[in-house]
Amino acid sequence: MRNGILILCLGIFFQSQLFAQDSTRNQLPGWGSFLETNLFVGYNFSPTDDGERTNYHSIEVGLWQGNVQRFLHPASISWYFSQELGISSKNLIHGSKLGISASAMFLTLGAELTHHTDYRKQIVAISPYFGIGGYPFKFTVGWRGKITGKDFKALSPVNVNASFAVWKLKSKKIDK
Repeated sequence: MRNGILILCLGIFFQSQLFAQDSTRNQLPGWGSFLETNLFVGYNFSPTDDGERTNYHSIEVGLWQGNVQRFLHPASISWYFSQELGISSKNLIHGSKLGISASAMFLTLGAELTHHTDYRKQIVAISPYFGIGGYPFKFTVGWRGKITGKDFKALSPVNVNASFAVWKLKSKKIDK
């Protein structure tokens, strides 16, 4: 009988200690997995060091959708589509972007397929990037690899971007 009580007490004690190690048991209501869609704004800057063009500055607006994990270690996988308007060497440049990104612990990696035009020439490029942030903001530096439009000189190969979600359109908690 005494051994049975000892085993029962040890079982209760060890079980309560296991619950203490469960970091997902007593979390805030906003924690979990979410599918979110937001409207975002961004700023792009392409520096130049030659006399052919001036620095490129643009503002972008787009939709950003992500699968967001909000736990002790935040992470997200997202895709986005945006339109941008910018100026380089007094030329108005219109751009479209389709991108994907993955973020964990405030480090971001991603890639964009971009199309820019000044309505005389155009460029299609793929732009891998890295930076800091995560859903719903990011600050990244990328390289623009030209696919077409080798003679389009308005943009330099380097692109710096800062993007922020400004309006939550939809948020749905994902139960697992």
